[in-house]
Amino acid sequence: MSSATKTTYYKDADSDGYGDKSDAGAAYCDTTSTYKVTTKTDCNDAVSAINPGATEVCDASDTDEDCDGLRRRRQLRVVSGKTTYYKDADSDGYGDKSDTGAAYCDTTSTYKVTTKTDCDDSVSAINPGATEVCDASDTDEDCDGLADDADSSVSASSKTSFYKDADGDGFGDETDPGQALCDDSTGYPTDDNSDCDDADAAINPDATEILYDGIDQDCDGGDIADADGDGQISANAGGEDCDDTDADIYAGATEIWYDGVDQDCDEASDYDADGDGQDHDGYGGTDCDDTDDTVYLGAEELADGLDNDCDGEVEILDADGDGLNDTDELPLGTDPQNPDTDGDGLSDGEEVLTLSTDPLDGDSDADGLSDGEEVNEHGTDPVSADSDDGGVNDGEEVDRGSDPLNSADDDLPRSTVKGGGVSCATASGATSPGAGLALAAGLLAFAARRRRSPTSR
Repeated sequence: MSSATKTTYYKDADSDGYGDKSDAGAAYCDTTSTYKVTTKTDCNDAVSAINPGATEVCDASDTDEDCDGLRRRRQLRVVSGKTTYYKDADSDGYGDKSDTGAAYCDTTSTYKVTTKTDCDDSVSAINPGATEVCDASDTDEDCDGLADDADSSVSASSKTSFYKDADGDGFGDETDPGQALCDDSTGYPTDDNSDCDDADAAINPDATEILYDGIDQDCDGGDIADADGDGQISANAGGEDCDDTDADIYAGATEIWYDGVDQDCDEASDYDADGDGQDHDGYGGTDCDDTDDTVYLGAEELADGLDNDCDGEVEILDADGDGLNDTDELPLGTDPQNPDTDGDGLSDGEEVLTLSTDPLDGDSDADGLSDGEEVNEHGTDPVSADSDDGGVNDGEEVDRGSDPLNSADDDLPRSTVKGGGVSCATASGATSPGAGLALAAGLLAFAARRRRSPTSR
């Protein structure tokens, strides 16, 4: 048979009516069991569902069902199996709620998700899976159409406690337990609960404290009763501080005299340091010595060498009339209230000024006779133990009956002298210094006398 009348047939292994695209074909007058068709356009002759007449569908393996050389991502003719995808600009897994979407077999770089529930596709923290939290802009984070306090699912940890403010001063009642909210409300307008009296708008932490009124205006825990902080309550609040503006002034503070300030709050004159009731004469007063409370105008004059009455003179006093000024008796050690301090029968003045005896020792010469006995009874020298220098002291001679003024009988036996009629000279003052000695001389003599020790006599 002439080859010119033959037809080229191609294998159609899957019997779908489309020859194998890769087959070279064979010339036959008629089809055979192997060479069945006259076209070779089947891109997969092993699957009958794949051929140029098939419908392109979406599938996981991206099969080119209609053998047009295009896979599903770019296949505009696909009419079966597509899915609608939506834009997800913030990549949070939720599509833009406002997007109309596009049908594709698979996602693209723009159309990524199959849901469109994101109410703000520009913020990844906002989507249906997010947690609703309190925020200043009342954002609906979980896209349920409700925000902050209007959303019952709002996070409790993001809420703030707000308090009642009955007096409207901006500070909440400190006794109010408060309400956890995202934002303030009419009933709970403030997050500050430091108002100690929510019934009075003049009382709150920003108020100015009024001193000593018993009211805690600024809610710091109490009224101010010690404004200067010196530790004492003001007298205005029942305390002892007489000046609550100066921390150096309070009851018991050290007084600074003559500055016109009552530092110790004793209400006494600041110009009467000795407390004798008269101000210093250098500050308009009449006290001529403000360091001694026994010295002031009109005071009783004392035997202290001071001008007690401020008359400009120091009076000479002799309270006991012993001839010694009271001021002189003090350094001598004699008693200005006792004319005979040592009780020897001689006045202190006589002993010091005339006799130079010791007004504090009744027997100045330690001869066994008191100074008064020697002067007033025997005429012996009260400062010489042996007035006649006969070798026997005056007391012994008087005791045995000899004359203490006559040395001639000093060596006579005691029995001869006793009752022997020896007359005792009674020339009173024969050995004593002359009366009327000056005070200075008497004091010097007494001082010298006191320097002699009794054991040396």
